[in-house]
Amino acid sequence: MPTTEQAELSAGRTFRVNTATHGSAPTNGVTEPDLTLSPVGPGGFPTIGFLLGLTAPSAGSATAGGGGFTVTIYWRDPVLKRWFSFSSTSVSYGQLFGTSDLDAGELYIQIGNVSAAGLVDVTIAEQ
Repeated sequence: MPTTEQAELSAGRTFRVNTATHGSAPTNGVTEPDLTLSPVGPGGFPTIGFLLGLTAPSAGSATAGGGGFTVTIYWRDPVLKRWFSFSSTSVSYGQLFGTSDLDAGELYIQIGNVSAAGLVDVTIAEQ
């Protein structure tokens, strides 16, 4: 019987954002997505949500204000190119946030409550 590695079931994709450019809401028809979720997750099942985690790069990392970063996730209508936001949530470095109410889609990550602007590594694992 073949074995499946954990990384094949919930592999994360990491991208770097600069809080100086991701502190505001995206602009309809202009702002491009940070990431597009796949219709099928790494385990071969339909994507029904994702996990999100933030880590600090080794140099030039942003510093959160009290209570952690305020993260707002936006979903873009792929036809009209309009952005719609989920509720904001507080996320600190090393903390995991998850949602199970979204399938494939284009996402933009807004990061607020920043006391010192800089870089943040965002990891998203489709579930």
